Amino acid sequence: MSALELFEIQKTFSGERVLDRVSIGFERGKIHALLGENGAGKTTLVRIATGLIRPDGGRILLDGRAVVLRSVRDAERIGIGMVHQHFTLVGALTVADNLFLPRGPSWFTARKLQSKAHQILSRHGIDLDPATRVDDLSVGERQRIEVVRALERATSVLILDEPTAVLAPTEVEALFSHLERLRSLGLAIVLITHRLPEVRAVADHVTVLRAGRIVLSRPAPLVDDSVLATSLTGVSRVFPESGAVLPGAVLPLSASRVRVRALAGERFGPIDLDLPDGTITAIAGVAGNGQTELVETLVGLRRRSSGDMVIDADEIGFLSGDRHGTALALNLSVGENVLLKRPLLEGIWWPPRRVESLSRPLLERFRVLARSPAQPMGELSGGNQQKVIAARELSFRPPVVIAENPTRGLDLSATAQIREELRAAARRGAAVLLCSTDLDEVAELADRILVAERGRLHPTSRDLGEISRRMTGLDLASGAGS
Repeated sequence: MSALELFEIQKTFSGERVLDRVSIGFERGKIHALLGENGAGKTTLVRIATGLIRPDGGRILLDGRAVVLRSVRDAERIGIGMVHQHFTLVGALTVADNLFLPRGPSWFTARKLQSKAHQILSRHGIDLDPATRVDDLSVGERQRIEVVRALERATSVLILDEPTAVLAPTEVEALFSHLERLRSLGLAIVLITHRLPEVRAVADHVTVLRAGRIVLSRPAPLVDDSVLATSLTGVSRVFPESGAVLPGAVLPLSASRVRVRALAGERFGPIDLDLPDGTITAIAGVAGNGQTELVETLVGLRRRSSGDMVIDADEIGFLSGDRHGTALALNLSVGENVLLKRPLLEGIWWPPRRVESLSRPLLERFRVLARSPAQPMGELSGGNQQKVIAARELSFRPPVVIAENPTRGLDLSATAQIREELRAAARRGAAVLLCSTDLDEVAELADRILVAERGRLHPTSRDLGEISRRMTGLDLASGAGS
């Protein structure tokens, strides 16, 4: 019997069916890998399993008993814990403080809290001073604290969403050793990942979601690479263009032998990249292969370690993959966010009427659904926030456009609109760089395709199998040939 079973789960957002009668079980003492392209429904499924959202239909069973999860606390109360893709620790607090957030024993003295935290860390084989501030930990150490905190609440099921995305290889090995120990203790472990070698390394069972449905679910040793490739992508495709730059092309941006340093201290590069005008150049690859570091270097958010860059453009349009971290000021209005790149012609601020008159036409053109330009930015949906970014970054017709996962998490309508805006930018002569983990997006938009692999960029053949092999480390060509 499965420790956790989701039966006939259905979920619809904005009229789109995200999960279509999905049934899946996670067994104790097994690591179950959950795969699928962006938008396949993985995140929605685990959010339902952890009480973050309610399903429209279906049942949830824990050890064969029906349960109703109205909140994260409901899930934790019955032994379901989750380690999210983005760290949820508070950097300014200590390890001990974070282990007991958000509802720690407030009556404990600091010494008592640290003593209790030391016991917890020792129980999980972690040699860390509980008084250490989280900001002073390595990325791998932070990840282990996230796991321990989840485990203190997860007695039945532990769910990990892309846990290795920011880890160095040695940190990945340490995490997997920890997961194998937890598996031996009888925990049901759900691993969401894009990295197929990791599935091969630790998974007992693999399930693939595509377009809200399960298309494959079987023991991992029984799934060969060609079947997995077909299940993940749905079709065998050949891309229409190669990665070559045509002779004589104008290059508004060119980078030569550029090296950048990642947050974990690992160097990426050297990277050579030319962006010809009127062309969409796509960099495909799973997260953590240097795309973000490269993008941040190109737009000036990160200093390169070495190499040369030539940018023949007054302005770069940047559709950041981090809406809340770098792209938007959530405490400002929608109109003010649209105008952030406009020069202030009337002193040091825009009068409200001026904000209204300048921003409204852009909001209407990009079909942003907002009550008015004065509405707080943080109140908009993710799709409308992304359209605000596009309105700000593309409306002044920049000669270079850089977009990092510009449609991640968006519905079909918003996705189609953002992609069309990128096509329109290329048609009017802009050099467009698209960094995307979504193969469908790359296939639909790209004129040229490169693959990011371990901090390097590689030209590819036009075959999906070659691109998949470079992205995942598996030889998928036999399942993706023409």
